[in-house]
Amino acid sequence: MQDQFIEILQKGVDTYNIDNRDNKDNKNNYCLRDNNSVSLISLGVASDEALKTNDLSSCQKRETESQLSVAGGAPTPLDQDQLRGCIFQLFDNGETARQRYKFKIRLNLIDKTNPEFIASLTKDFRNFKKYIPEPYRQDIIDMVQEERHRIKQLTGSFPYCGKLHLNTGNTGNSQIEPDTFVIVWWDPEEKGWSGIIKFQNWAHEFDLFTEYLTAKQRAMGVKCQDNWQNPKYDKKVRPLTWAQKRGFAK
Repeated sequence: MQDQFIEILQKGVDTYNIDNRDNKDNKNNYCLRDNNSVSLISLGVASDEALKTNDLSSCQKRETESQLSVAGGAPTPLDQDQLRGCIFQLFDNGETARQRYKFKIRLNLIDKTNPEFIASLTKDFRNFKKYIPEPYRQDIIDMVQEERHRIKQLTGSFPYCGKLHLNTGNTGNSQIEPDTFVIVWWDPEEKGWSGIIKFQNWAHEFDLFTEYLTAKQRAMGVKCQDNWQNPKYDKKVRPLTWAQKRGFAK
């Protein structure tokens, strides 16, 4: 399972972040960064109440299982081909909050559903290991442990880790999703946040940004996010770079 995770991250699939195009060289988000480079952007503070609000009217309840449906077909584990895009958001509820950091991801699936998942983040690895469901429980523990030590070497401190569960709003808690995790870390030199998410057969490494938040998001307390679009379904026509015009790059 660990080899599968690394293979997913190292596939070299081209990515395009619509909130990222003016800020970075648009590095391949599927490749693990080398030991000399972690590129991050700054983050502020968000309210706990904002995270509890479920703003996804199209998010439907479903049984907690290790599968999402594909349009016109039988349920199958999530992979990148099922994703048109997604939004990552990090919340900081302040130093005095019982649960300071939380993470949300909203998936834009090809079947036109938009499920949203939440994770409480912790640096306590013993806490993280509690209640991780089967299948792949030990594989998830091993992957996260390995990534924790890799990121500790890069940044000087252990990252935050979380287990994803479906956001059901005010209707009650949902169970932890099998074969999933999210890791988020702060780099003191770059003064910003990045993360890695694994959701069944999809893995993605991302950076978080503050520049493109809407007024509504700011009012809700969102301070940091990334909006990723799957290049397979991105129909925008973008101008060629100088290198592309000269045939140096694709």
